[in-house]
Amino acid sequence: MAEQPSRIVVTGASGYLGQHLIELLANKGYQVVALVREPEKLLKKGVEASYYDLKSSAKLPAEVFSNAAAVVHAAVNINDSPLSEQMEIEAAQRLVEQASRAGVGRLVFISSYVANPDGLSRYARVKWAIEQVFKNVGGTVVRPGVVYGDSAGANRGLFALLDRWAKSAPFLPGFVPPLWVRTIHIHDLCDVILNSIEETDNLIPMYEAAAQDIRLTTFLRRLAWHRHRRYPTVIPFPVLLVSFAAAVGRAVPFVSAYYVERLTGMRALRHRSSGETRSCAGVTLRPLADGMSPSPRRRLLEEGRALGRYLNGQFPGYLILSRYVRAVERTASQTQIHSLELAPFYLKWPIALRLIDPKSPLCRLAPDLRDEIAHRIQFMAALSESNPRTAPMYHARKPALLPFVVLDLSLRIFADVFLRGLGAIVRLGCRLSKMTSSKDTKHATINL
Repeated sequence: MAEQPSRIVVTGASGYLGQHLIELLANKGYQVVALVREPEKLLKKGVEASYYDLKSSAKLPAEVFSNAAAVVHAAVNINDSPLSEQMEIEAAQRLVEQASRAGVGRLVFISSYVANPDGLSRYARVKWAIEQVFKNVGGTVVRPGVVYGDSAGANRGLFALLDRWAKSAPFLPGFVPPLWVRTIHIHDLCDVILNSIEETDNLIPMYEAAAQDIRLTTFLRRLAWHRHRRYPTVIPFPVLLVSFAAAVGRAVPFVSAYYVERLTGMRALRHRSSGETRSCAGVTLRPLADGMSPSPRRRLLEEGRALGRYLNGQFPGYLILSRYVRAVERTASQTQIHSLELAPFYLKWPIALRLIDPKSPLCRLAPDLRDEIAHRIQFMAALSESNPRTAPMYHARKPALLPFVVLDLSLRIFADVFLRGLGAIVRLGCRLSKMTSSKDTKHATINL
């Protein structure tokens, strides 16, 4: 890597992506010039704010690009109807021309994975046209998917719209045929942009920044559960109705063009890849589960609450839960997902954790996950034993009456025998199914 540049210009710095990006750049020691429409509202340490508007045809002050090593164009028109497609493209051309004359070495444009010259939405067509402007001067294009993570309150983009939908909708649409979205965490996208700025050896003209393909309905259901603890009913919904609603929205003069554009763009959401976690610009993109909840600590608190109920028969207090979270955070590695991401079924009925308890004969988890769950259960057991409210459950008890001792021992033996028998039946069924399939294959080979 070459020596880090000292000055980077970022347009659209007040948006969802822009705020995270300038914070990352400032923390990395860069001098950031944020181009926004309201510079007086952007007061951040290490960030110099300057006025910039896509509708303005005036040139930017020359000192904006003075000694700048890179320009990141993240500004986008969302719902400003007076700004036409051509005006937005011309604004990008002016920015590129002025930066090139000032000798800026790296030009990066934040596009979208829906960019297409024949796109159904205005957004897709504009993104593709601006891509050509940057490619013509040797710039770099980053095509992110749906950006998610952290708080959606400051996001005026698609993630905020989907989050409001998952929060308040009485039901969720099950689109037929299914619509797909490509997702990327906000911090991963910022790392991709940073690497595209710093890379000097193997410069790639375009980065497809998306970690996973997921059905839009599944994405909404996960948003509703992880962020708002809702599990709405899914109702089949033909995609043709989306096109009809967009056409009606264009005909009605009082309907916001923002929602019409979003409805139109949804028709372009199609499955494009295998959905596996990818590596982009040297950044290992995290899976969808990491970043769905507003706070990772909340997931750990819910996890500890379920484990405490499973071990002790009662929900632990906040003191035990907070100590559990600190214990997990201190022992987890930097690259490991802190939370076990237990399914809602286990969080709602903690007794079902018996199915994945490593000491249970029914547990059939992978060795790594099995060991991690065992460690978490040990954490909760040690914390419960040190707490006065739950400690008596782990200490020697007073002698009980003989009938109660016999009854308790009988129930334990019955439960153990039942679980062992159930595990043996499951294993026998698996073996029989494998033997049947192998015989069928052998007969088919003989017949051939």
